[in-house]
Amino acid sequence: MADWLTRHGHPTEVVHLDIERALDAEFDLATAVGAVAPRLVCLDLHWHQQSHGVIEAARVIRGALPAVPIVL
Repeated sequence: MADWLTRHGHPTEVVHLDIERALDAEFDLATAVGAVAPRLVCLDLHWHQQSHGVIEAARVIRGALPAVPIVL
């Protein structure tokens, strides 16, 4: 999805939450997403095992950016 959006003139940024947290124990998702001020947030959800983490990330993002659409 990020590739398609980029090729059609919409700048995108892919963030891997677990990698960000491994690199920086103080990484704050709400702050990071708020600093970018996105018009749309897309979260990858393919497996049952990841659903809790993705839904929690969506809650954090919704709290930081209540008017921004979130796509799973």
